[in-house]
Amino acid sequence: MSKAVMLSIRPKWVEKIANGEKTIEVRKTRPKLDTPFKCYIYCTLQGCNEFFRVDLGGDVAKWNRGKWADRKGKIIGEFTCDRIYELETKARGGSYYVKGEDWLTACEGAQQSCLTLKDMHDYLHAQTGYGWHITDLRIYDAPKCLLNFGRKGFADASQASSGAENVAIAISARRRVGAMWRRWKMFELKSCPFCGGKVSLVLCDDEGNLHDVAYRERSYSGLGFMLHHAYEENPGCPIASYECDGGILGGVHIYDTEEQAAEAWNRRTENG
Repeated sequence: MSKAVMLSIRPKWVEKIANGEKTIEVRKTRPKLDTPFKCYIYCTLQGCNEFFRVDLGGDVAKWNRGKWADRKGKIIGEFTCDRIYELETKARGGSYYVKGEDWLTACEGAQQSCLTLKDMHDYLHAQTGYGWHITDLRIYDAPKCLLNFGRKGFADASQASSGAENVAIAISARRRVGAMWRRWKMFELKSCPFCGGKVSLVLCDDEGNLHDVAYRERSYSGLGFMLHHAYEENPGCPIASYECDGGILGGVHIYDTEEQAAEAWNRRTENG
């Protein structure tokens, strides 16, 4: 396998993949790659608080046993995707089926994805989806930092996984940890009315995971835009967000286009 993809997955689902409970990852799109291909698992920062409160019940001991402080915001493992199922539904709210296969296969697929029917519809909105089958799962003893990852795999040979010597990443989720994001600057944004600081646009996927500008070219996990205004760059600003939370204004509000994001931010009381 000479090509690989990186999947941004929230902690709730990372845990289920890591313990073998989840063997199908449902996505809205699929890469233009023939199976099998390698997938790297990136555990997102988004969803960590909810995972701790809801899934772990706020249990600090469980959080520590799972080493989630080390896992979040890092690549925690890899797997081989040996097959992709095309998922479809005949009616809104109806069952999802594996295209060309029977109802039993669909039920088994739903169980392997750990998703309820409501989960499927909330995510896919009655549109076609894709079930990525997980095999040859490998969870790293020590999660790996995105800073050490590039288009040829892990830069540090001591961190390299087998076959990573010529990995062409189809999806780049690389970010600068503790520093400024690489930003997509296309539309002029007004200064912050509270602190006078700069606001910028950042690229994200459908789940709100941030990406660099290269992702725009091959955005098969969906493409959206968010507004970035970090507290570290604008200390004292009442609406700024810390970089550890993504530095995103207004929580995780995703806009479909740059125009929408710019229009929403540039709107002021004097112009409606």
